[in-house]
Amino acid sequence: MVLQKLDIFNSETPLSQQAFTDAAESRRLRRDPLWTPFRSIFFLNGPLSYTKVLNILSTGPPTRHKFIPQGKSNSRDLSTWFPLQEINAYQGADRIPGAEVFHVDYCDSPDRYFISDQPYASLENRRLYQFAGYPATQYYILCKRIYHELLKAEGGSALTYKIVAGNMVYPEKGWRLTGSFYAFDKQLVNSTLFTVYIRKEPFVMSMIATGPIVRPEEWEISHKFYAFDIALPGTCVFELQHTIRSIYSTASNVSRHRLTVEDAKKMWEFRMKIYVFPATIEDISLTSEPMEPGYT
Repeated sequence: MVLQKLDIFNSETPLSQQAFTDAAESRRLRRDPLWTPFRSIFFLNGPLSYTKVLNILSTGPPTRHKFIPQGKSNSRDLSTWFPLQEINAYQGADRIPGAEVFHVDYCDSPDRYFISDQPYASLENRRLYQFAGYPATQYYILCKRIYHELLKAEGGSALTYKIVAGNMVYPEKGWRLTGSFYAFDKQLVNSTLFTVYIRKEPFVMSMIATGPIVRPEEWEISHKFYAFDIALPGTCVFELQHTIRSIYSTASNVSRHRLTVEDAKKMWEFRMKIYVFPATIEDISLTSEPMEPGYT
């Protein structure tokens, strides 16, 4: 039994929602400017005694999805729906490490259903059902070439990396996207907490650790996520590498980390492997909206 990812998308005109486990359908919606990614949730791909079937149905136009547990009905719903897929969701999150409760809210005229992670339904919606799954966040690895006098040991210039998170990534001048992945918001069985640190002086750089770091006052926490240090079905592997002292110069290197699928070479040395769920370039949504203050 393996984990499968459900990608949820929102549309503002009219306010509605669609969700897919099929990667091709998710990529199609990512290319549609009317739809934006809302969040991703992982589920087991088979039934257990403590799971329930969450039916996903479709209707339109405009296309919208209905989320309803098997055997349930909504007497106020007057639309005609067609079966689309089924999810094996947990009945609740109690005693299931890493799971979180989600809700299904309903709004009529026209009939619309929404998967919500909020504790209460909005004023125009009515809360109907709940289920549980593993919440995950998408992360993006960005790379930039820096020219600085402190990089004499590396020839005067070098690559620096940072990790940003969210449903969409903002294109930044000078930064190049080198990879993306999904990691969990809460601790699953056998998962490890990874903390991403960032500093902006003398230039932007990052560090990833599973425990205490040296001189923590020089760094600020950027993100925390749970991933694995062993391979699991459906995961991919990134190498965590760190810079090493140059053999050609007595000058010290500026200490920094990177996540990469490349072999360690030149100024980079292998540190550990991190197993996460993959995201290709087709699984990435770009936004032209300005970043929020403090976003790194």
